[in-house]
Amino acid sequence: MQRKLSMIESVDILVIGAGPAGAVAAALLRQQGRHVLILEREQFPGFSIGESLLPQSMEYLEQAGMLRAVVQAGFQYKNGAAFMRDGCYTDFDFRDKHAAGWGTTYQVQRADFDQLLANEAARAGADIRYLHRVTA
Repeated sequence: MQRKLSMIESVDILVIGAGPAGAVAAALLRQQGRHVLILEREQFPGFSIGESLLPQSMEYLEQAGMLRAVVQAGFQYKNGAAFMRDGCYTDFDFRDKHAAGWGTTYQVQRADFDQLLANEAARAGADIRYLHRVTA
């Protein structure tokens, strides 16, 4: 049985989902002085497959003030990728680029990564509420 709750509460920004995008967005909005509420359907940490971050994500994490925590978490360092299919092989070194930006990143366990970013968003002042489902 689902119970529906109705609340009247005033916030500047409501973020739906405390995954990486929601947590980073909330931290960035807190830097602008916004009162941010994140509603997350699940209870963290929960199972989620691993994730290969792309180098551009490092800049967003840095802007959100979360990069230090990600580095200190000890995730597997990643400087490229390799692919093989039907006997064809190709690889990419993230440092071989034609534009400014990061040349390295990390391979993360999503449950740990999601929890870390949610914790950092909360540390930045975002209000996170778990086990809240949003419907229209």
